[in-house]
Amino acid sequence: MPLSGQITWYLRDNLINHDAGRQLLQGVCSLTGCEVPLRRDTEQIIISERALTAHPEKEEILSLKLEMVNAAAFQQPFPKLQLSLYNDMGKILARRTFHPDQYKGEQYQSQQMMPKLKAVQIELELLDPGNDVTGFKFDFL
Repeated sequence: MPLSGQITWYLRDNLINHDAGRQLLQGVCSLTGCEVPLRRDTEQIIISERALTAHPEKEEILSLKLEMVNAAAFQQPFPKLQLSLYNDMGKILARRTFHPDQYKGEQYQSQQMMPKLKAVQIELELLDPGNDVTGFKFDFL
């Protein structure tokens, strides 16, 4: 592979999020048989609403509601969602990572890409780890 192709492939993670860079990568991949990675920028996924409460009908179950928006200028794959539960000392009591197929509702089940600038609602039921939980945090992976 010529040096320009090697440099392009080395910089692919930066190039894929820019239209001109994607076109360059697509040109290189059409010659070499490689695959252009999907655009992904989890920093552009914003949580617009969130709530973690005791389930209204089921004992020892927590109800998780989350609304997230892809603020990127492009569609991107649904991220993995990591939920961390903390006590009042900041110690992690529980942590779980949800894959998109575990949290996407019926509306998005068949879609691989998260729409841009559209709110996506998530509702999950979780086993309550106990009364020590005083805080929670979401991370997109």
